[in-house]
Amino acid sequence: MLIAAVSGAAFGIAATWRKRMRMRFEEPLPFGPFLAAGGAITLFVGTPLYALFG
Repeated sequence: MLIAAVSGAAFGIAATWRKRMRMRFEEPLPFGPFLAAGGAITLFVGTPLYALFG
């Protein structure tokens, strides 16, 4: 969950900063793809990440 929240926030900040995606603050950023990516990252490299930060 933390990976999804951090990656979603980083993507949203980068997208509004660069203005390449022409995102506005009124448009919501979908959380589902970041939740799925965070789950996949945790599934494949969760144990090494836990050992590194735990």
